Amino acid sequence: MIILGSYHKTGTVLIATIFEILHKLEKKLFQYKMYHHFNECKDEEISNNKSIVVIRHPYEIICSCVRYHENSSEKWLHIKQSCYNDKTYQEMIQSLDNDEKILFEMNQSAKNSINNIYNDMKNRNLKNTILFIKIEDLTDTTKISEICNKIMNHFSNEIDSFTYENLIIAIQTAMNLNESHRTNTDNNKTYLNYFKDKHFEEFKKIFPEDLFATIGYNIM
Repeated sequence: MIILGSYHKTGTVLIATIFEILHKLEKKLFQYKMYHHFNECKDEEISNNKSIVVIRHPYEIICSCVRYHENSSEKWLHIKQSCYNDKTYQEMIQSLDNDEKILFEMNQSAKNSINNIYNDMKNRNLKNTILFIKIEDLTDTTKISEICNKIMNHFSNEIDSFTYENLIIAIQTAMNLNESHRTNTDNNKTYLNYFKDKHFEEFKKIFPEDLFATIGYNIM
């Protein structure tokens, strides 16, 4: 069994699409299971199976959450909550200016995703059964071969695995499917277009000091 994982706004659609395509390409079908919130995967499953989990730069998770939660039709975003003065999550974020939206997400949904990534990478990969892949690398066409080699090496001892050639095809095909891995195909902005000094300062107060070192990203 192969475990696939992601976190909210880290590339769920992309990794799921890649393995759906790969599954169809292989004559000898392999078993896999998808966790949209990998932190929900039990420790026992992690110990007994190899996993591929997609992560993302924390600042970009925050920006993506803002864009997505402002417009998404997901049900949980439309439930009125007393903690938001009887507004829904979406109404709450829509009522804020751009700077406050970032600060809001930093303390809400995005915070959960970032902390879950940190905890899983620091405390739950004790047997090195999880291969964490940055979505920034997965979507970089110049790194497809490098990513495929990492994945194949990770599963080198698996009997019911897949071929390098089909993995390449699956990634390339998924990337060309109307950019289905992106929340907003018209938006090419990054956190650099939105973050100000106060956002960086607030981030430092909220998250562990060793966050970036633990998950393998630079503090930009």
